[in-house]
Amino acid sequence: MTDAAIGGKVGVDFQGNKNYIGLFSNPELVWINTAFIQTLPHAEKINGLVEMVKHAIIGSRELWEKIISIESIDQIQWHELLELSIPVKVNTVNMDPHEAGIRKTLNFGHTIGHALESHFLATDTPLSHGQAVALGMMSESKMALDAGVLAENDFEKIIELIVRLLEPAQIPVPSHEDLSPWMARDKKNVSQSLSFSLPTGIGSCDWGLTGLDPAPALEWLKQTSFR
Repeated sequence: MTDAAIGGKVGVDFQGNKNYIGLFSNPELVWINTAFIQTLPHAEKINGLVEMVKHAIIGSRELWEKIISIESIDQIQWHELLELSIPVKVNTVNMDPHEAGIRKTLNFGHTIGHALESHFLATDTPLSHGQAVALGMMSESKMALDAGVLAENDFEKIIELIVRLLEPAQIPVPSHEDLSPWMARDKKNVSQSLSFSLPTGIGSCDWGLTGLDPAPALEWLKQTSFR
């Protein structure tokens, strides 16, 4: 409702790679019925909330303030969040329909997230997209902190919210060596260099950041206190 349904991207996984084959094809209509959300299991509600948290971090301080006021996912007024979350996606796509620039900010958490998802897809314990992206946002926020583009105060707020509301999966985090082949296939890469979209504050994000090593952030993820 807030992410994949908007923006015209359609894609399929191929040989374990996430969204590896696809095209841009805008729908004639996107119909949103929030009553449907109440029929979903708890885990699927969290998967959807992950993308809303991402939208808040990369582009909406107002949405962030709304989300941090939530004490439990069971008390969410979904229409209120969607009214703030959807414009982040729509406005970003309108500025950059074919992902030549600013639309890449929507991939925050997805470089490492997609690698985690692909890695576990080949096991007996697959990881949902939302849970993979939640862990991806944690580790990529740590990369932003280490790179000096994200203040420690904002980093701590992001991690606290993700741990409290998104219930990140307690999984054995794969090594950098295990995830490297998947990250090397990421569509955002530039001239065979890993390219990341990282938060520069709550409500802002930069894209096309290269020359960064994700290994320390993955090692940090193994040691985080929620585990």
